[in-house]
Amino acid sequence: MRILIIEDEESLARNISDILVKEGYLTEIASDGEQGLKKGLSEEYNLMILDILMPKLNGYEVLRELRRQNIKTPVLILTIKNSVDDRVEGLDSGADDYLIKPFSRKELYARVGNLIKLRSLLKERYKEISAISLDKIEAKPMDQEFLEKVFNSIKTQLENPQFGVAFLAGEVGLSVSQLNRKLNALINQSAGKLIRSTKLDYAAQLLKAKAGNISEIAFRVGFSDAPSFTHSFKEKFGYPPSEIFRS
Repeated sequence: MRILIIEDEESLARNISDILVKEGYLTEIASDGEQGLKKGLSEEYNLMILDILMPKLNGYEVLRELRRQNIKTPVLILTIKNSVDDRVEGLDSGADDYLIKPFSRKELYARVGNLIKLRSLLKERYKEISAISLDKIEAKPMDQEFLEKVFNSIKTQLENPQFGVAFLAGEVGLSVSQLNRKLNALINQSAGKLIRSTKLDYAAQLLKAKAGNISEIAFRVGFSDAPSFTHSFKEKFGYPPSEIFRS
C-alpha cells in the first residue's frame, strides 16, 4: 500500500511517515502543494494525506485539481481548522476524511486504515461489474454521470468489431491512461476488462434467448473464435456457454 504525504512541515511529515512505515505502508513525502500535485497526477497511490496550509499551492487547490483531473485516490486532510465551514469546504473540494492537528498515533492509523479498507471493499464489490449492471453501483452524482456515459457507449457498440479501449476513450473525452485510471478507482476494472465483461454478459443474454449457436454469438460479440469465447465465458460465469442450451 503506497501513501503520499503532502506536508511542508518536515518534522511532522517524517513523524507521519515513521508511524505508517511501522504499520507496513510504503510512504513518499512531498514538501509543498506543487510537488504533491505533480506526484499525485503522475503516480498511483492508495491514499494521500494532505495538509491544508502549504506554500505554492494550498491543500484545497491541490485537492480540487486532483479531482478535476479525475484522480479518485482517497484523500485525508490534515488541518488545524475545525469549523463547520472549513469541513464543508474540504468535503466540497473532494476530501474523504479529516484529521485535526494535533492528533494521536492511534487516530492517524485508524483513519488511514478505514479509508483504505473502504476503498478496497468497494473495489471488491464492483470487480465483476459490467455495463449491463449500472444500477448495482453506488457513486457520487458526478461519478455516476461518468459511468453512465461509459456504460452507454459500450452498450451501443457491443456488436461493433472495431470497438475497443481507444474508441471508448475518445467517446468520453479522455486519454486511454486517464480512462483506465478513473475506472480502476471507481470499479476496480480497466476499460478493456469492463468491455469484455459486458460483452460476456450480453452473450449470455443472447444464448438464453437462443439467438444463435455458440460460434455465431461468439463472433457477434467480437471474439475471433469459439474456443477463446468459451474459455472467457467459463472464467467469468463458472460454467461453459453450452450449459445455457441445456437449461
